[in-house]
Amino acid sequence: MSAGGGGGDGTDDVQTSPAPPLEPGQAVDGLEGQLLAYVYEHPDGSRSVEAELYEMPLTPTSGGGIPGWSVLLVGDGAAGIEQLDRLWVHVWGTYSDDNGQPTIQVERYEQAYP
Repeated sequence: MSAGGGGGDGTDDVQTSPAPPLEPGQAVDGLEGQLLAYVYEHPDGSRSVEAELYEMPLTPTSGGGIPGWSVLLVGDGAAGIEQLDRLWVHVWGTYSDDNGQPTIQVERYEQAYP
């Protein structure tokens, strides 16, 4: 194995999360997961937000359970979602797979456990 921790060919091993068990165009109705939000402040004073919902298994994958997965949350319905960073949320919207990036066009969201 190389010193970089890769597979011996000089490249690093990259782990990707599995695809969500959803079909493009499928409605998402109260999907629950943990929110991770990243706020980027740009040199011109503007800011942008990237939000991801992480769905985690209740059964460990070593026991035959489904591995966790994540989706990017986008759209006007996701405005202000960064205030719930690291909390559990419910999301409503429509799932799509934008060039390999699992995405939900958010209609609305709410905190799961107030």
